[in-house]
Amino acid sequence: LCPPYPECLSEEDVGEQDTSECPVSDMVSLSSNWNLMSFDVDIIENNSPAEVFADQIADSNLVYITGYDVDGAVFFDPILPPFLNTLTSINPGFGYWVNLDSTDEVSDIGLVLGLEYTITLQEDWNLVGYWPENSQAPVDAFAQLINENNLIGVTGYYNGALFFDPDLLPFLNTLSSLDNGFGYWIKINEAVEGFQYPAATTVLARTVPRETNPDIIKTNVFMFVNGSVAFDDIDYTIGDMIYITTEGGLLVGEMEILEDGYLMTGPVYGDDLTTEAVDGALKDEALIFSYKEYTSEPIDISFNGNMEL
Repeated sequence: LCPPYPECLSEEDVGEQDTSECPVSDMVSLSSNWNLMSFDVDIIENNSPAEVFADQIADSNLVYITGYDVDGAVFFDPILPPFLNTLTSINPGFGYWVNLDSTDEVSDIGLVLGLEYTITLQEDWNLVGYWPENSQAPVDAFAQLINENNLIGVTGYYNGALFFDPDLLPFLNTLSSLDNGFGYWIKINEAVEGFQYPAATTVLARTVPRETNPDIIKTNVFMFVNGSVAFDDIDYTIGDMIYITTEGGLLVGEMEILEDGYLMTGPVYGDDLTTEAVDGALKDEALIFSYKEYTSEPIDISFNGNMEL
């Protein structure tokens, strides 16, 4: 609760007064490399990326920010001349990719986005924030879209890419909850005016970062694969990994073997075009699947980086 804004009360004077119009500070923790984040406030001061991430820029910690709106992808590079940057504001209700050299926290002051806040979803992909305070499962957060057969899929990113498809067997979905401070890609069939999140009906713990293979470089370019094992005369162990590599031998993904031979949905990462090194699969590059000493030939599954399964 934050005087000196005239409409705000001091903490001692709050009592039963309405503080919904009182600006608050929202802090988001970010890791090194890529983050998919959002604020749960409507920033009331200068909301340009240069101002919102001023501390990270001053410390030479901010590498890039990208966003996605009705006009498509937008971009901010702190070392570019300002007129060459197409991302000019950090807006309420949207998600943003933020790339840092090291872990940090970013905060800003604004009016809280309550459950009554709405955002327009366009047909196809949308990059939106999650502003409710309480976490909830995707099946609950997007219940209306699912009931109307409008939701195609949702992806998130927390120590790697996560996936939710309402038509997939539930145990094959890796995105289990939506959490405050994160951003999410939502793909729908038809545009929706005035989308809003429902109130969380159950207490759901925040997502715990999944254990991932440190040898896989996790970029912000990815697709997903799953399936089942179909080995001839080969014994396998539940919990083992099927590894996914490029023809050049770069490890870009893995799938865990589950009960009944299912393969857990896993991300396959593509090359991050903001780096000089080739750190992921190239577009249309054939993928190779291997288990122990057994390796497939390059097959008709190639990398496309469309965030789909």
